[in-house]
Amino acid sequence: MTDEADRPGSPAPRPSLLRNRLSIIGLVPAVWGLTGFALFFLLDLAPGETRAYSAVNLIPSLAVVALGVLLIALGVLREARRRRSGRGPSLERTLRVELGAAFFASLGAATALVTLLMTTVGTTAANLYEITESNTFCGETCHSVMEPEWVAFQEGAHSRLDCVECHIGPKAPSRIAYKLNGLRQVALVATGGYERPIPTPVKSLRPAREICEHCHWSGRFIDYRESTRTHFLADEETTPFKVRMLTKVGGSTNGIGEGAGIHYHMVSTRKVEYVARDPQRQKIPWVRVTLEDGRVTEYVDSDDPLDEAERAQLELRTMDCLDCHNRPAHRFESPARAVDAAIAAGAISRKLPFVKARSVTALDGSYATGEEALAGIAVSLTEFYEDEHPDVLEEHRGDLEKSIEAVRKIYRRNFFPEMKASWRAHPDNAGHLESPGCFRCHNDRMESEEGEQIKTDCNTCHLILAQGENVRSISTDGTNGNRFFHPDDDDYLDEYTDCTDCHTGGADLYE
Repeated sequence: MTDEADRPGSPAPRPSLLRNRLSIIGLVPAVWGLTGFALFFLLDLAPGETRAYSAVNLIPSLAVVALGVLLIALGVLREARRRRSGRGPSLERTLRVELGAAFFASLGAATALVTLLMTTVGTTAANLYEITESNTFCGETCHSVMEPEWVAFQEGAHSRLDCVECHIGPKAPSRIAYKLNGLRQVALVATGGYERPIPTPVKSLRPAREICEHCHWSGRFIDYRESTRTHFLADEETTPFKVRMLTKVGGSTNGIGEGAGIHYHMVSTRKVEYVARDPQRQKIPWVRVTLEDGRVTEYVDSDDPLDEAERAQLELRTMDCLDCHNRPAHRFESPARAVDAAIAAGAISRKLPFVKARSVTALDGSYATGEEALAGIAVSLTEFYEDEHPDVLEEHRGDLEKSIEAVRKIYRRNFFPEMKASWRAHPDNAGHLESPGCFRCHNDRMESEEGEQIKTDCNTCHLILAQGENVRSISTDGTNGNRFFHPDDDDYLDEYTDCTDCHTGGADLYE
């Protein structure tokens, strides 16, 4: 049968630019590398434990592919330049067969290599996977970068979980996305181009129903939860001030209490949506609530409303668990909160006058490194008592040394100046005392067209049963709750007050 290209009058086919020695040579590592990449990628998608950062294992294969592609591209460029100069193909047409033979020879060699890899180093590869997917690898391999998250994780309520259970989904698309992101992270660590602090992955975080609800059920009716919170004043005696309260957690499946409490936001009969102006979702100027019967109410920040141009550009998000519980595994405590806990546990001694204020001030100093901070904490506390209370220092030097070590421990757990990580960089939305939290939406500025505000009444979410130094006996009927008594002002708060106007968690309140 006559080949069409050989018929009289038929135009000669244009020779492929790949018909050159350099491109043929590049084809070999390209095929080998792609085969190795496919092997490791398929192994990672195999049933079993979710794996993290196995993109590291793909780097050698990708490097070989890149070398092959580079050689192929250089060969094509050289061949194109040759053709433009009027010269013919660098290889004869008959070498088309050689090109195919080279391809299949490369593929055969790659297959043989893969078989050898699977039979001789399979165990080593499996062990490598286990190492790269462990919590230790996630937290300690890039030690200086991930140290804040790693330290906070080990102290958190989810420390028994694997990092990959929350950060990587079980489905192939999310696995592929995180593999590619892992390569980017490796490059950033190698070049030192990573952000400080490492930003919370709010944008790429999967919905709570895919992360939290494997263990937690948002629809469960939890009702009230009683708790007692112990704070200490910044006076000379470091006077304790306790608040005993009922927190209305609520839920949606009780029937009687349908939609009550804080979990009102999560019940299936209503949808809460919002728009945030910043990436970390701390500034919320617009909220929309849709009820089961179709009624819709929009609330807008009356002081700084969202204009149409902003509204078109910003993400519309449906509220879920992680909008309030945004630090479930990597929580950094403020100086005030951590010092309160240490005093209550006896680690910081109340025998030292003004110890609450001085400890918080020492923690909230301006330090360039962790080592500088540990030394500065000792100097700050020691000099204060040497200058202001030498008699107390002489009598309670042992208490001071013990307290200094406790304050240093707080610092090592919550502050990482090299990475600029602390409670200020990573605010906790589960509350409203030291960061806006609930008050991002529940404030006196968010209003509907009818002038209705999103609720700011304290009793909406909790009831104060008793407060003061002794809270053993309940001083209310348990229905309406007490008004909050502010100890510094020695008076009750009657109206909505934004706690963060004064309480930042740091030393600002004592300056």
